[in-house]
Amino acid sequence: MSDASVPARPARLQSAVALRALATVFVVVIHTTHWPPSNPLFDNLDTLARFAVPAFMLLTGVLLSYQYGGSRVRAGDFLRRRFSRSLVPWLAWAPVYALFGWFFSTDPEHNLVGVVNFLIYGAGHLWFLLLIPQMYLVYLVWPRRHLWWWAAAALAVQTALCVYRLYGPMPIGFDQFFLWHGFQLLPFWIGYFAMGVAAGRSLVTSGEPTEVRWPAVAGAAALVAASGWLMIALTYGGAPHGDFQIG
Repeated sequence: MSDASVPARPARLQSAVALRALATVFVVVIHTTHWPPSNPLFDNLDTLARFAVPAFMLLTGVLLSYQYGGSRVRAGDFLRRRFSRSLVPWLAWAPVYALFGWFFSTDPEHNLVGVVNFLIYGAGHLWFLLLIPQMYLVYLVWPRRHLWWWAAAALAVQTALCVYRLYGPMPIGFDQFFLWHGFQLLPFWIGYFAMGVAAGRSLVTSGEPTEVRWPAVAGAAALVAASGWLMIALTYGGAPHGDFQIG
């Protein structure tokens, strides 16, 4: 079904715009907290700011589902348009990042293997541009009904993978999937994306609230505070692979 057949609806979701702006600010925070010497304040800010990546996963699902409203899309046109905003920029900028790192830092290492590894791991901060196309591919085949049930299933899968990543045994080859490259692979983020798809579809039918619902705001603020405390308090120090919790 073409884009023209999607029912008319407001072009912008103000809540999505606000969340994207907030997440963008916290992406900046993630990087700037590494400049000062390590101390608990900056370490905790870095941890809290990590919500930004799941927020962008959620937003991708929300905006795709909201824009297409449950309609099936033409794979060719859809991927051509979406890849031009993610995969193509990665292909253009990855060599630039590699050359800059070669001459001005030690990442990548100054040999062919170092450059190959640098690109395999996403070319530094560009790794996210390789994760977004995976979401586009999955959206093509994602169910169009019972989206909240699918979101619950996806969250269960994501949680199981992340728990195994921290505590599970790692036979030969498993460490590459679960530890070293897990942050680049959609299964480890699929729950956030699925929640976004379900939320986006709900907004198609219900629209955004036109007035502030203070009980909901208070409840959300309490959940945010509790989640922030848990992010700082749970260090997974006893997990065999606790060092990989952030990615």
